[in-house]
Amino acid sequence: MAARGKSQAKINLLPQEEFAASTFGRLLRWAVGALRIIVITIEMVVMVAFLSRFWLDARATDLDEEIKQKSAIISSQKEFENTFRNVQKKLKIVSTLGAATKASPLLSTAASVLPIDVTLSSVSLAENKLQIRASSLTEESIAQFMVNLEAASGIGSVTLNQISSKSDSPFISFAVDVNLNE
Repeated sequence: MAARGKSQAKINLLPQEEFAASTFGRLLRWAVGALRIIVITIEMVVMVAFLSRFWLDARATDLDEEIKQKSAIISSQKEFENTFRNVQKKLKIVSTLGAATKASPLLSTAASVLPIDVTLSSVSLAENKLQIRASSLTEESIAQFMVNLEAASGIGSVTLNQISSKSDSPFISFAVDVNLNE
């Protein structure tokens, strides 16, 4: 029985030492080790990319939310922007006209004697005549405006051409012609 115990030796058909000692064996061992390192590195890169996806998704959601908020603000300001641009165009036209023609002293005189509750609708200036269309809350303000114009220097005559009021508005509309003193 003792002989059986010795004969049960393990047999390895691939000799490890001789294979590792050969050039092909060393090259194969180096290639397997290098490939193992490359695979581990690639797995780490894939894990980092996978985990960073959650952060990038959260960031994209935040940016989408911010874009929606800002576009809502822009949409709410659209009417104001259009009004502002229209006023800018009108101011540009007025400044161009003001640069091309000098304002009449008659126009400045009329503006300086304007009562507080009188609102001008339009002013047209011809050679020696200024036509003013305006509105007021009271007849007294209209009368005061005409008296102030007649008392101003350089004014010849003041004529009230039209006066009217509408039932749906508290304002009284009127038109005045002002002539220069000749």
